[in-house]
Amino acid sequence: MDTRTDFNELARLLAGLGSASAVDPFADGRASALWQQHARVLEDLFSKFEREYASPFSKWARIHLREFRKLSTVFYPFSGPDFMFAHLLHPSAGTYLLGGLETCEAPGDACAATFWGSRLELLAELEAGIHHFLEHSFFVTAEMRHAFVTKRWNGILAPLLVFLARTGHVITGVERLPLQQDPRRPGGTATGAVRICATIEGRPKQIIYLQKHLRDDHCPASDAFYRFVGSFGPLGVFLKSASYLLHEPDFMHLRDFIFERASCLVQDPSSMPYAALVERGWRVRVHGRYQRTPRAFPQYEQRDLIKLCQTPGAVGPELPFGFGYHCHPGQASLMIAAPPVPAVVTSIPSRSLVSVLSSVLSPCWEGVERA
Repeated sequence: MDTRTDFNELARLLAGLGSASAVDPFADGRASALWQQHARVLEDLFSKFEREYASPFSKWARIHLREFRKLSTVFYPFSGPDFMFAHLLHPSAGTYLLGGLETCEAPGDACAATFWGSRLELLAELEAGIHHFLEHSFFVTAEMRHAFVTKRWNGILAPLLVFLARTGHVITGVERLPLQQDPRRPGGTATGAVRICATIEGRPKQIIYLQKHLRDDHCPASDAFYRFVGSFGPLGVFLKSASYLLHEPDFMHLRDFIFERASCLVQDPSSMPYAALVERGWRVRVHGRYQRTPRAFPQYEQRDLIKLCQTPGAVGPELPFGFGYHCHPGQASLMIAAPPVPAVVTSIPSRSLVSVLSSVLSPCWEGVERA
């Protein structure tokens, strides 16, 4: 059995799904009562997630993002193993750049059997590690790290494999990427990276997880992390449940990078400050009803955003789904933001001004403004 089959079959095993091979390489595991119970638990959890989050969020994105869903690269800082929402937001992207502090260890010999070992008894830990995410749409960092960042699981590769299998991806390879800070440059820390190669409906994908502390003193603007992410061209940036880190002065490099490289930003209020987007002249459309900051983050209240949401006709309709820290329908809000429209030069004849503006102003934004 080759490496490709190994990892695809391992992903399906962890995800509580049947074998895709004529001969099941993990037949003994699937025959056990432990795995069969695991499969039932995950089926219930993913069915609820699909009904309460995935389906309505995907529908919202199809309506309100339009052409931005054609972006080829998604950058999702502070994601942890949350591939699910990045895929739902931009399903046609070819590259997903996820990031977080959590480790993600690929087996040195790229062998799924080595990774699996005797982990059958750890399936309950896997369920516990993703349970809160599937129930509430975001990870509790402490719970996730307790479940996965241990010698037993060696990081978040397992939930990433589960989410890929559950979204219909066929995994074709898992490998480490040697992404290091240039020793000739001051500051910065090493960046660990793992790439998962996959296909879905015959289309190739790569999911790259970058382990990196993104605070300015750990990740200066010249760091290999930013050079690597910036090498992918126009970025669709996604931010969710980001603990208001981008409201802090210690994350200015990441904020500046997003402003410089993003073609589109989709986020909740715990991410980039609304005021910062407005100050930079970004076009921002708010959907839902932002009412307050969660009790755990009282110092980050955004009164300008509250005022906007209280103005009749200023924001889009209520979201029919919960999202992030506000996980109940009718309480969440999302922002779609894009860079300022380039200034039109004065030498353009007036008769062609309308056609130029039509080409510059995205059809997506016309649709969003009518929402």
